[in-house]
Amino acid sequence: MKQTAIFVLLLAITVPRLAFAQGFSEVSRTPSPQYDGHIVEYCHDKTGLKLIHIDNDDTEKAFVIGFRTPATDDTGVNHIIEHCLLNSKATPFSYLMNHTGATYLNAMTFSDFTLYALADRSETEYLELMRVYLDGIFFPTAMRSEDIFSREGWRVTDTGLNGTVFNEMKGVYCNDETYLSRAIYASLFPDTSYRYDSGGDPAFIPTLNYKDFVAAYARYYNPNNAIALAYGKQDIGKTLDLIDSRYLSKLTQNIKPPAPYVNQEAFDRTATVYSHYPLPDLAGANAPSSVALNFVTHERKNAVLSAQMELLAATLNDRGGYIFRDIVKKGWAERVNVEYNSMAYQCVLSVIAQNADPAKAKEINDAVRATLAKIASQGAQSVLSDVKKRYEYALASVKNEPRKGIEAGIEQVAAFVYGAQMDENAYREAISKTNNAFLKRAARDYLLDNNHSSVVVLTPKSAARAAGVIPNLSGESNAECYCDEEALISETVSIGDKEKDNQNKNNTITPGYEGEFSATSAFDRSNGDFLRNIPQAPHYTDEIISGARVIHTNINTHGISSLHMYLDASALPQELLGYAQILARMMADDSTLPQGANIGAASGYLSADRMGENGYTPRVHVVFRALDDDMDGLIKSAANAIDTSASFDKYAVYDYLARAKTYMDNDYENIMPQASVSARLNEAGRYECYTSGPQYYALLAGLLSDYANVWPTISENLANARHILAESDIVLSFSGSRAAYDRFINEAAPLFAIIKTQAKENLGKGESQRSAVKRDASANDQNDQLADRAPRRVVYDFLIPRPTGFPAPQSSTHVVAQGGVFEKYTGSMLVAASLINYDYLWGLVRDEGGAYGVRVSPRYDGVMLLSSYRDPQVEKTLTAYAGIADFLRKGQNVDDYNKIRSHVLAGWDEQLMPHNLWDYGARLELGIFDYDLFSRVRSEIIETKPEDLQFAAEIWEDIIHQGVIAIGGQLND
Repeated sequence: MKQTAIFVLLLAITVPRLAFAQGFSEVSRTPSPQYDGHIVEYCHDKTGLKLIHIDNDDTEKAFVIGFRTPATDDTGVNHIIEHCLLNSKATPFSYLMNHTGATYLNAMTFSDFTLYALADRSETEYLELMRVYLDGIFFPTAMRSEDIFSREGWRVTDTGLNGTVFNEMKGVYCNDETYLSRAIYASLFPDTSYRYDSGGDPAFIPTLNYKDFVAAYARYYNPNNAIALAYGKQDIGKTLDLIDSRYLSKLTQNIKPPAPYVNQEAFDRTATVYSHYPLPDLAGANAPSSVALNFVTHERKNAVLSAQMELLAATLNDRGGYIFRDIVKKGWAERVNVEYNSMAYQCVLSVIAQNADPAKAKEINDAVRATLAKIASQGAQSVLSDVKKRYEYALASVKNEPRKGIEAGIEQVAAFVYGAQMDENAYREAISKTNNAFLKRAARDYLLDNNHSSVVVLTPKSAARAAGVIPNLSGESNAECYCDEEALISETVSIGDKEKDNQNKNNTITPGYEGEFSATSAFDRSNGDFLRNIPQAPHYTDEIISGARVIHTNINTHGISSLHMYLDASALPQELLGYAQILARMMADDSTLPQGANIGAASGYLSADRMGENGYTPRVHVVFRALDDDMDGLIKSAANAIDTSASFDKYAVYDYLARAKTYMDNDYENIMPQASVSARLNEAGRYECYTSGPQYYALLAGLLSDYANVWPTISENLANARHILAESDIVLSFSGSRAAYDRFINEAAPLFAIIKTQAKENLGKGESQRSAVKRDASANDQNDQLADRAPRRVVYDFLIPRPTGFPAPQSSTHVVAQGGVFEKYTGSMLVAASLINYDYLWGLVRDEGGAYGVRVSPRYDGVMLLSSYRDPQVEKTLTAYAGIADFLRKGQNVDDYNKIRSHVLAGWDEQLMPHNLWDYGARLELGIFDYDLFSRVRSEIIETKPEDLQFAAEIWEDIIHQGVIAIGGQLND
C-alpha cells in the first residue's frame, strides 16, 4: 500500500558525524525539494536511537516515534500495548484530545511496527505533547497496573468478555474482507509472522495474560529498536534536549532488538485454500463469496521495484479492473479488484473476484491467468500511460496535503523496518523505467511463472453448508476458529486465577526517575493564549463567461488545477434520486472517464447541502483535478460528465454498482442506524436516506440481483437524470493560479458549448467575451440573472423510517445511534460537545463500557447525533446519554475551560487552513460555507463561559427526551 508521504533518500549511517547537539550527533544533512527544506539525520550517542528532522518552514510541527513490533501470535499484544501506553491516568489520551490545540494525536499498529504520532502549530504545546507521549512510551503506568491492561485489552464482566481492543477487533471481524485477508496471508506465509493478525483475533485476545503483555513491552520498546522523526519549523535543539535529558539519558536498558525477519521460503506449487467466514443469522443477501489469486512478488527493500510493481497493479486495476471484465460478463463475479501491499518485508499482489460464484473458482483462476498471459504477451501501453500520469499527479499533490509530517513519519518508520524508502526519487525512477516491456516481463516473472502463490476461496459458513460441498482445488483445507465467548470465559477465568499472583512479580520494567509526569498539569496557560488570529481567506472572482457562471479561487496549488462543477438537483423527481446518485458517482468514476483524460483525481456525489433546520439544497458536486499541463483532461472529463448524447457502458455501470454495494456492506451496521436517525429528525435526513442510506442500499441490491433484465430501465433512468441535471444551473469553480485559470478559460470552449446548448435558457446568448467582474463577497446581481434559469424545486413525499435494528455478523458488536434537534448552532454548543465527548462519554462508554468509540456531533441543520461504535453494552450507553445534562450542570474550572476552548477553536479554524481553501469562492457564493456563521461561532467559542453550560444542559434534556434511537448489530441480542 503506497503512502502519500514521499522522501529523498538519506545517507547511510556510516557517513562521518558532522555536529553534536544535546546528546545527539548529526550524521547527515541532505537538501529536500519535496519538503522545501533539508532532511537532517541524528544518532543518539548513548542509546543509538536514530532521529530524522525534516527542517522546513511548515508551522504544523509533527513528532513520530516507531518501534519494530512483529506479531508472534494472534493475541494482538502489540495493539493492546499501543492502547495502554497512552491511556493511563498519567497520560489520559482523552484529556489531550480535549485540552490542547493539537492538530493530530494518534497511535497505530501495523503488521511489523507500532508508531505514535502528534502534530501541533504551537511549539510550546508541541513540546509538552512530546513529553506526555514519551512518558507514556518509556515509563508506562500500564507496566505497573494490570487495571489498564484489563480495560484496554480484555476482561471478564457480568455481561461477558469486554475490553476496548477486544471490541474493536470484534468489529473488524464483522467484515468478510477481514477473513479473506487472513486466509490470503496465512496461505502465502505459513511460517512467518504474517500468518498472524497484529491487531488481534477476538478468538485469541482473551488468551493473553498480563505477564506476557509486560514481556512483549520489554522486548520491543527500546531505543535501539526505534526511529523518531521531527518535522517542521521548530527549535530542534529544544526537541533533542527534551528527548535526551528527560528520557534517553535515564534509560539503562539496551536490550538486543528482535531478530531480523526471515523470508518465507518460496513454494514449489500454488497453494489452494478453502475458508469460511461466519454468517450472521439475518444476513440474507449480505453473504458474499470471494475467489482470490495471490502472489508474493519480491522484497520491499528494493524500493524502485516496489514502486514499479505498484504501477503494474494500478494498470491491472485501471477503470475498475476492466482488464479482467470477461469474468464479470460471464457472471462468475460482480467485480474484480487488484490489491497490492508494499507495507511488508515481502510484497503481495492479489487479484480478487468479489461476490463470486465459488463453484466457478477454477474457471476464475484460469481466466485470471489467461488475462495475465495476454499482458505478458502484449502489455498494456495505453492504460499504463494514464496510470503514470496519475502517479505524476500524486507526487505533485503531496505539497497540498495536510499532516505532511505525520505521513512522512509513517513512511520513515516503514523505511527503518523494511530497509528502503518509497520516496519521491524511487517513484520518479520507477515512472521513467516502467514501460510496456516491463509490464510484459513483470507479468511473466512475478505472476505467471511465480509458484509462491495461492488461490483462496472464501464462502459464508452457513451458505457453504446449504450448498453442499464446494470443490477444493487442491484437496487441502485450512483450520477454522470462531469466537465462542462462553468457552473463552470459562477458560480465561481459570487462567486469571492461576496467573494473578505471579504477574506483578514478573514485571521487570523500572521507571527511570521518580515522580511520574502528569498530563493534566502540562497545559496551564494564561487566559489569552488560545486567542489565535483568524486565518486569511483567499481572493476569488465570480464571472459570467459564454453564458456560464465561473468562479475562480486564486490559491497556490503547487502546479495542480482543480475544476469543481455544481449542478442544481432541485428538479429531480423522487423516483430518480437513487439513479442520480449513481450518475453523480459515475461522472467522475475511473470506469467512465474518457480514455487518455490524464486526470489525477476525481470524485462525484449527490448531496443535501444543509442550509439550516429542515432546509437543504440538492446538488450534484463533481470534481476533477490534474496537473496544470494536463488541462485538457479536466475539460474533456467535465464535458463528458454532462454530455447527454453520451451512452452508458453496461459493464462500467455494473462495476460501479457492485463497488458501491460492497462499500456499504462493509460499514452497513454503522451507516444504516445513523441514516435512520437523521431521517426521523428532518427533511434533509430523509433526502439522504434515498441518496446514501437504506433506500439507496435497497436500490443497489435490487438492481444487482437482476441486472441483465433491468439494464434497459437503469440506462433510461440514468439518461433522464442526466438530462435534468444538464439543463439546470451549472456553476463551474476553478482553483489554482491565475495563469492556470486563464489557460482554462482559453481552452474550455467545448465545455462552454455543451453547457450553453443544454441549458434551459442560454443566458448571455451570443456573448463572446469575458465579463470580468471581480468579487470578494456576494454576486447577487449575477444570481438574480441566473435565477430565471434555475429549475423549480420538486416537493418530495418521503416516507419516515421507523427506528429499527440493522444486522451485523458478530453478536455484542453494535452501533448505538441516537439523535435530537436544537434551535441554533452556537460556539457554546461546540464547547459543550467537546466536554461531553472527552470528559464524560469517553470514560463511561469507552473505558468502562468497552466501546471502541463514542461521539456527539452537532450539525448545521440543528441535528445532534450521538453514536457509539463497536459497543457491547447498549443499555449502559443509552443511560450514559441520558446523564449528559447532569454532567453539564456540574461545570468546569476556569483553567480547564481555557484549554477546552483552545482545542475547539483549533478544530474550528481548520476550515480556513490551506488544504480546505480549494473551491472557497464557490462554496461561499453558493452558501455551502457561511463566513458570517464561521465568524459568529468563532467568537462564541472564545466567549463561552462555564455558566453557559447551564443553558446547554436544558437543551440536552430536550434532545434526549425527544430523541430517536436506532441500533446496528444482531437483532436478537
